[in-house]
Amino acid sequence: MFAKDFSHLYSDECNRRTADKLGSLIEYAKIPNISFLGNGLPQSKFFPWQSISATSPLPPFNEGIESCDKSTDTFSIQVMKNDNSNSQAGTCGEKSFNLAKGLQYQPVVGQQSVLDFIREHLKLVHEVGTNYQDWDVILSLGNCQAFDSILRTFCNPGDYILAEEYSFSSSILTAKTQGVQPVPLKMDEHGIVPEYLIELLENWPVNLKKPKLLYTIPTGQNPLSYSLSLERKKIIYDVLQKHDVLIVEDEPYYFLQTGEYQQKSERKEVKFNSHNEFIDSLAKSFLSLDTDGRVLRLESYSKTLAPGLRLGFIAASSAITKQLARYNTMSIMTPSSFSQIFLNELLNSWKQEGYLDWLIGLRHEYTIKRDGSLDFLLENVPKQLIEQKIVKISPPVAGMFFTIELNAKKHPNYTGDKISIETHINEKLIEGGVVVAPGSWFAVQNPEEFKHIVSDDSENEYIFFRLTFAANDLPQIEEGIEKVIKVITSEFQ
Repeated sequence: MFAKDFSHLYSDECNRRTADKLGSLIEYAKIPNISFLGNGLPQSKFFPWQSISATSPLPPFNEGIESCDKSTDTFSIQVMKNDNSNSQAGTCGEKSFNLAKGLQYQPVVGQQSVLDFIREHLKLVHEVGTNYQDWDVILSLGNCQAFDSILRTFCNPGDYILAEEYSFSSSILTAKTQGVQPVPLKMDEHGIVPEYLIELLENWPVNLKKPKLLYTIPTGQNPLSYSLSLERKKIIYDVLQKHDVLIVEDEPYYFLQTGEYQQKSERKEVKFNSHNEFIDSLAKSFLSLDTDGRVLRLESYSKTLAPGLRLGFIAASSAITKQLARYNTMSIMTPSSFSQIFLNELLNSWKQEGYLDWLIGLRHEYTIKRDGSLDFLLENVPKQLIEQKIVKISPPVAGMFFTIELNAKKHPNYTGDKISIETHINEKLIEGGVVVAPGSWFAVQNPEEFKHIVSDDSENEYIFFRLTFAANDLPQIEEGIEKVIKVITSEFQ
């Protein structure tokens, strides 16, 4: 079974792209005894690095990943310019490549050994290839750049996309900057409300273009930390299939699934007896449900390894990744070879099993931080504020954020404008020595032409602030939460 043809959704820019003939010459350089004078490839002897090296923790991280900086259970990565046979033990053997190759111009899709690892990972975790066989992956500079490339491939100025009513602000701004208008979808504590999506698409104005994309963060949604259930994903997929809408599945927090929050008295540490048990515990993705090739999955190593790598990938049908590769040729070319070298050496030395060990360790650490943050918050927020429905707290099941909702209508200065209350409280929080993110910064505003069918949310009197438990150790997080509670208590006396 093969993916459907979605070329009718390509943007004008995408349709103007053509294959780079000059780039195709590089294939001839691989032919023995060829005199290659085609491309401007600098000689490696002019690369001013003889080798690069790093030290990394060794799987299975028996003492936990939190202590990896102090661990003596490590291995060395050393990549030579011209002779990998002199590399130290611990490099990834035949999948390693020397600097002479690694620092040369690379394929626009990314280095082959990195892509091979990702393909194997996707088959293992998402069973990709089960529903349709012509799929592939392409490296990105992280999910923001990935989304930018997708917008340019499918959307023209004046087009519409669907997005959660509160969403990652950089992605929404990227769309608006390109002249693409996001239309917000209602959410509850379980994510997008399917009934609302159905009503919106069934009543879409006949004089307006139908949306081409749904942009969603299904797991640990940013900013609200909600996660879509499998049941809702199936309904949403069927609805979008009917209306011929593609799904952009932005999943930077996918492996930060912490499970349901439990009170201390009921809490038990979650342990996995095997890698398969861990994989089975993970939320089923849109990609794993995809039968048409209408899902474009974005993943990033920013949250699992390090943001500074600036590496991620897009998984999609081969036809779509081919168009994205053409975009790369005309824009970023390919992600940094230094980053790709380090990622390749690490992942192919750890192998799939070692990377899963790391992800299990990461889940454990984020669960501890989530639990500790929520414990402190729930134990110290004055009970009357919750009982009077001034404060609402919904513990997340994934991601690195949690929210505190406040009933603006019950603030003594409320005059009908809840955003002014949000601004006022945010200023008080900064004065009190703590920085959080106001919810309105993430709001997807209703286009004028949809206000007759899309509620402007004026009946909801709650505002919210997004806090993170990712950036500090628990003592510092608790100190910040204590400052937040102090301001809230003072403001709603």
